[in-house]
Amino acid sequence: MPLIRERKIFTKAINVLLMFGTSILTAHRFKACDALSLIAQSEDFVTTPTQYYDTSNSKEMNLLLDFREQIIAPLMTDFESRKALRPLADVIDRLKRQLSRK
Repeated sequence: MPLIRERKIFTKAINVLLMFGTSILTAHRFKACDALSLIAQSEDFVTTPTQYYDTSNSKEMNLLLDFREQIIAPLMTDFESRKALRPLADVIDRLKRQLSRK
């Protein structure tokens, strides 16, 4: 996880999925989101989430919120996909609630 954290792979992957998400097959989009979801439920991410994304950067926060609406929501169509992507969706939803309080 240190490599993912140091190189900002979490936010870079989200950025790539937002840029090219419509041209990627749905199955591949799901697998990429599933990998991000596995990162989001790791112990390192849970204990230090702000090391994976910058809450003071409004552009990055908007990127995460757009990702939830444009990429994750359409993939969460059945129980199994919702179950797999829930940790990632929960992270973004929690972040959205924190931003609305500010």
